[in-house]
Amino acid sequence: MSDSLPILQQFTRATSDQERAALLLRWPDVVIVTARGAAEAHCRRTGFDAGAYFIDLRCAALQAARDPNGLLPETVSRPLEQCRAAMARFAGGAAA
Repeated sequence: MSDSLPILQQFTRATSDQERAALLLRWPDVVIVTARGAAEAHCRRTGFDAGAYFIDLRCAALQAARDPNGLLPETVSRPLEQCRAAMARFAGGAAA
């Protein structure tokens, strides 16, 4: 079913890693979860390992237990934020 999502079709038609990065940054959590397998496979097929890593980090964050204040542990939130920031710079035209 996830292969038929228009947002995933747009991702698989992207012609560059920068375009794929920009799209992944916009995906809601439900799409990350629903399309995880297909999206990660496409990232690996195209050599966009950073995209697969970003998807893994987002899924790990969704599955992580929160502290009493509802916050993610820093061991989860820090790598995710660092990767998100790097992806945003890359999607904006900065070198990888």
